[in-house]
Amino acid sequence: MKDTGIGWAHHTWNPWIGCNEVSRECDGCYARTMLENKGQDFNLVHPSQTWAQPYIWNLQAAITGHTAMVFTCSISDFFHPNADLWRPRAWEIMKECSHLTWLVLTKRPERILEHL
Repeated sequence: MKDTGIGWAHHTWNPWIGCNEVSRECDGCYARTMLENKGQDFNLVHPSQTWAQPYIWNLQAAITGHTAMVFTCSISDFFHPNADLWRPRAWEIMKECSHLTWLVLTKRPERILEHL
């Protein structure tokens, strides 16, 4: 059931792609390197085509009786301001997929309360 190379997760979900640097902690960002190596503009935040994947993983987890860990926005930031339009739908998907545990890391913690 594991489909990511990240050791502490079963899946990686990127409902949107792209980001911008917000602090020195962003120096050496692997997501920037990965996207730029594919010829993509890291600074362009745009939705992906992965919105249905969580439902598949949720069904698999339900069938096996396990909870799967999902690293969310590994090549973006869940609380990026350019994703404000799409985030409500992402929250709905996360709520509907009760057999998944969502791991959300951010460099924009000041935006969390406003977007819960």
